[in-house]
Amino acid sequence: EEDEFSKWFVEDKRVHHLLDAVELWYIMTSWAASHKSENAKARLSETVAKLNARLREAGIGYELVDGRIMEKSNEFVHQEAVLPALNVLSEMRFANANSEFRKAFDAYKAADYEACLVDCLKAFESVMKVIAAEEGWGLPETATAKPLIAALFENEYIPGFMQSQFNGLRTMLESSVPTTRNKVGGHGKGVEVREVPKSLAAFQLHQTAAIIVFLANPNS
Repeated sequence: EEDEFSKWFVEDKRVHHLLDAVELWYIMTSWAASHKSENAKARLSETVAKLNARLREAGIGYELVDGRIMEKSNEFVHQEAVLPALNVLSEMRFANANSEFRKAFDAYKAADYEACLVDCLKAFESVMKVIAAEEGWGLPETATAKPLIAALFENEYIPGFMQSQFNGLRTMLESSVPTTRNKVGGHGKGVEVREVPKSLAAFQLHQTAAIIVFLANPNS
């Protein structure tokens, strides 16, 4: 059976099927390792590190992160925004945002770029809702991006002395993820057939990641 799988993996040319196979391998191996010794878990981590190193060496723009294959359209952005965002979202308080952000990556991988934009906004809003609840700002659970963004500045969550310096950031927060999603994704399509370009979805993924990292650590 192992030889049959290896033969299929080498011969199959459908990239998404191969990436799905890598994820399936990780799920099965991770489950097996969890029922064995710490050495088994360490070996799995080493294998994943080697896999990602081989992908980088081959110039293949994917990486296995927490059991999910993620596309890396830009190595710097991936290292400085995407991975830190995933680290932030691994905190229990951001469980909903974590699920939504990962769904955005899944949608991107499946070329469902409109769904990617929708899930980017959901993750963005969920992070702000957590912050608003923890700060006790009294915003309703149904609050959308606009009032949530306004609350960040009105309550000086982004420090007052940084207001002028980050005036451009406020414009970005108010007009980037929400506006892009509202204008292009998440509404009735009507008669016209609409396609969200891959480049726009990638931009929004990276922008959402950067915003999440900033909001989680506004004073760092």
